[in-house]
Amino acid sequence: MSSFPSPYHGERYHLHDYRDKRIPQGPKELYNHMHSSLGNVIERCFGVLKARFPILKSMLSYVLERQKYILLACCVLINFIKMEMQHVPLVVTTTYSHRMTNFLDVLTQQL
Repeated sequence: MSSFPSPYHGERYHLHDYRDKRIPQGPKELYNHMHSSLGNVIERCFGVLKARFPILKSMLSYVLERQKYILLACCVLINFIKMEMQHVPLVVTTTYSHRMTNFLDVLTQQL
């Protein structure tokens, strides 16, 4: 048994299948549509995280145990920035990004 809730086979799934104002027909298609929409949101979120924290693009150089802490720290930081520092854009310049990456590298070495 898989822990990943997979879409229904044989039903429309991808969002481009629902262009032209097509409405999902039946509960299985509706589930697939929601599943696909959620997948797109998650991919966009990871895209924002990777743009903000380039360390996430080189995660394979860290052991798995450390990777989860790096990802968690990035999520906490991005949420803090979003809530408390609304004047700071979520995606920033390369120079700032490199300084943040260096900071996170030092932080992970201390874990």
